[in-house]
Amino acid sequence: KSAVVMGGASVNDWASDGHMIADDAAVSEVLPSSYEMLPVYPNPFNPTTMVSVSLPQAADLTVTVYNITGQQVVELANSQFSAGNHMLTFDASNLASGLYFIQAHVPGHLNTTQKVMLVR
Repeated sequence: KSAVVMGGASVNDWASDGHMIADDAAVSEVLPSSYEMLPVYPNPFNPTTMVSVSLPQAADLTVTVYNITGQQVVELANSQFSAGNHMLTFDASNLASGLYFIQAHVPGHLNTTQKVMLVR
């Protein structure tokens, strides 16, 4: 037997008909190593921006947007998410220009806030 590596997945056997055989574990997605909210992009923005959150394990994720006075204006997420990288769109079409705060929270793992500027 010889091992063949293709695209990071280890293939352990070839079937007699020439097709590769691999189990599901060998072809799994590379998961993030930490809970993280990546820099919001673009920032400043008009009227939409992307919020990226990385989860190494399935988790309850809440992503909330607040205005400069601390009032909640949008809830982008509030549910169970699978492990992996997730992109959320903040659409501020119906909001006034100004400074907003985007908070990502995973109980026991992540509680971070980024400020963004909506420019009309």
